[in-house]
Amino acid sequence: HIGEPSPKASEALIAAMMKAEEDYERSTLANPLLDHPSGRAALLKFAETATDDEKAKIVGLYVELYNEQLENVAGEIALAKAGLASDHASLQHASAKALARLNPESSEPVPVLLKHLVDEDGDLDYYTTNALAELGPQAKDAVPELIKLLDDEDSAYSVLHTLSRIGPAAAPALPKARELLKSKEHFSEAIQLIASIGPAAKDAAPDLIAQLDRPDYMRMVVEALVKIETPSEQLLPALYKFLRDPYRRYEAVAAMGGLGELGKEAVPVLIRATTLGDTELTVKAAQALGQLEDGAAEAADELAQLLKHEDDEVRDEAASAVARIAAQPDKCVPALVVALDDENESVRRSAVYALGEFGEPAAPATPELIKLLSDEQLSGNAARSLGSIGPAAQEA
Repeated sequence: HIGEPSPKASEALIAAMMKAEEDYERSTLANPLLDHPSGRAALLKFAETATDDEKAKIVGLYVELYNEQLENVAGEIALAKAGLASDHASLQHASAKALARLNPESSEPVPVLLKHLVDEDGDLDYYTTNALAELGPQAKDAVPELIKLLDDEDSAYSVLHTLSRIGPAAAPALPKARELLKSKEHFSEAIQLIASIGPAAKDAAPDLIAQLDRPDYMRMVVEALVKIETPSEQLLPALYKFLRDPYRRYEAVAAMGGLGELGKEAVPVLIRATTLGDTELTVKAAQALGQLEDGAAEAADELAQLLKHEDDEVRDEAASAVARIAAQPDKCVPALVVALDDENESVRRSAVYALGEFGEPAAPATPELIKLLSDEQLSGNAARSLGSIGPAAQEA
């Protein structure tokens, strides 16, 4: 809190770090050094003459650096690369984990990390799997060894996460992922892994469709089916059947927001859902249409009509959806102008924001937006929207 440590303070902190027996103690002592360029430089200077044990302690600090600290780390990368070539096991392992954090575009740490994937007791080393996850696609050579660990119940969660980060190169794990879809413990991680593999996992579509029956996971399954490029004629009917279920139709409508490019085919169904007199279903449908963005352009007029709905949440979600779609300004802008006088502040705020998303076509709203510049709650949003309208709002 005082600021950048002095040379004496840095020296004292480093000395205390080297004596600390627990990792959390070292991390606490290192924070003032890692937060400042001079402190980091002092650590690197000390490392020049440090023992291998001391270097391992320093390099180990880099494993848990925050994103804002990962700038100008050439010195730290050089230290980790030197440690990677060391014969000292602890230094080599710490350097591999640190290098994965500092330079995730490199595959250099993978061979060393694989040597330490399982500890002396045969248990998974979670710091090592986390380092492989940091490397993502660069860790593709680790896939065969990671697959072997999927049979271990205690390791499966971490290993599935790491394989998901590796992405399409983890395709050899697909058979095991399909098998784990039937498990009680790891089916959601298996869904994520299949999704990360992408189109190469398209044969798993029937297995994923079967998972739509699991309550509360429908959206995740739909997004996975989209990522593996499941044909619409296979996906949409499987989803639509839940619209007949009085309990799960809400989840089904919400899941349609994750259909991506396929969502355009579902727009008429979602529009229909807004007309059934079910407030909760209307809210879910409006949200889903907004998430489909310009793919739901044909629904803009119907959403604009919902700005007159008696329910506050429906009006608010309709305005938010109109903002994301930003189509049919001739129908939507007048409706949004009326909504600027809504009794609900959240609806008014959403309407102001939505007008800004239309840009110049929202110019007819300029006089009403100018009035809101004196509104303590909405003046900032109104100014932003007027700026988005551009020269057409010059009277502001």
